[in-house]
Amino acid sequence: MSDFDYSQHSTDVLVSALKEENSYIARKEVECRRLAKRIKKARGYSHRALAIMSENLKTYERMVEMAREEAAELESVIAQRAA
Repeated sequence: MSDFDYSQHSTDVLVSALKEENSYIARKEVECRRLAKRIKKARGYSHRALAIMSENLKTYERMVEMAREEAAELESVIAQRAA
């Protein structure tokens, strides 16, 4: 996030963090698709379970959005150092 001080870390650490962030995004996107599929085919789930899954889906989507923002920030810091 913007209040994080990237100058304390080497470029290698930032590249590693970017790889981990992209992996995290991919995992959360898979979870989002899985939950969306479960919600769409609601058979066998109670209304309460579906409501919980829906809230979890919203949370995961927001987490992906935040992770993408952080990954973009990391990319810009890495690009600045490379220039």
